[in-house]
Amino acid sequence: MVNFSWVAFGVIVSILFAGFIDLSLGAQYYSQILIIKAVIYSAPVLICFRFYYFHRESVKLLTPVILLFILYTVSAIWGSSGFAHAYQILIVCSILYLVKIVNFTKSQIVYLSTIAFSLGILLLVIDFLGISERSKNAISSYFFYSAFFYLLSRSILSKVSSIKIIFFLAGLTIQSFLWDVRAQLLQIVIFGVTYFTAVLWLECKNKVYNLIFIIILFGIPCVVWMYSNIDLVISESQLLGGLDESGRTLKSGRQIIWPILTDLISQKPLLGWGGGALLREFYSDESWSAHNLYLQIMLQTGILGVALLLWLFWKIWQRLIGIEDDSIRAVGCAFFLMIMFHNAFEVILLQNLFSIGILFWIFIGIVLKFNSQLERYNFGVVK
Repeated sequence: MVNFSWVAFGVIVSILFAGFIDLSLGAQYYSQILIIKAVIYSAPVLICFRFYYFHRESVKLLTPVILLFILYTVSAIWGSSGFAHAYQILIVCSILYLVKIVNFTKSQIVYLSTIAFSLGILLLVIDFLGISERSKNAISSYFFYSAFFYLLSRSILSKVSSIKIIFFLAGLTIQSFLWDVRAQLLQIVIFGVTYFTAVLWLECKNKVYNLIFIIILFGIPCVVWMYSNIDLVISESQLLGGLDESGRTLKSGRQIIWPILTDLISQKPLLGWGGGALLREFYSDESWSAHNLYLQIMLQTGILGVALLLWLFWKIWQRLIGIEDDSIRAVGCAFFLMIMFHNAFEVILLQNLFSIGILFWIFIGIVLKFNSQLERYNFGVVK
């Protein structure tokens, strides 16, 4: 009989390669890559339907994402659009479930992280050679998250010293400057602050973690307000003062986009404009992105939708801070807060850059396996 853990391993590897193909060739061969992704991403969904009734208890963590899937599905039926977004949420649910029920060995986790990191490096090479037509931000983000995936595997094998973490973050800082991706610098700061704060105050770890979580959570609407009122917050001379040699300033377009989004959301605050709603549908002459996952979810499914997403984040967070291994807990919590805040500037975990977001969901699924509270749900190899 085939060991199911290796079947699941093959599925996850296929998903990683699908994301790699999308980022490297998706712009040139959009239709063909879309079909390939649809086929590969469907694998965990089909597998989870096969084993669901044997492990219903392990679905408890996924209640918010299941409800979010139902909300998007109903919204899509009602508005005749948004089925692709609903299906992406089902894929997320299936990936989390699949990684959670399968007892991957440490070697398999290392193999997965090494493959992801290698693909990230290869994407940087492809971008450097000018082969890919994807933006530098997308290419760099895939490498960035794959690097943290690799760091996690090192933490699982043995405790990672603070010196190694410092060198790791220094290396990513250099890469961020070379690829001119400023958003990554903020993420590195958030990861470093969370990680080293927890290390310094280990005896009151949960209080420290929860305090940082609350700061990040309330920081998200503060960022939206700041950009919506950026001329009041920062003087024009500072905005145009040349923050870097590229000539880019804090006025990245969000100061225009976010006020429009908040106005649209205020018109239909509870249930939104429909699961398929995008900003460019309201301004057809512009190819605008929301550049904020939370605003995009609220635009589509209102306060109810973003509440379900934050509920999922909270349930994941409570399990992350319950991990007994200090090294794994610190890496997992710092990474989670980092990408949680990053999605206040981009749409990565779902929809726009889902090929990158999948790395996060695989990462979280693996980290959660080390929570002592969930040991009774760790069934080993599925029969």
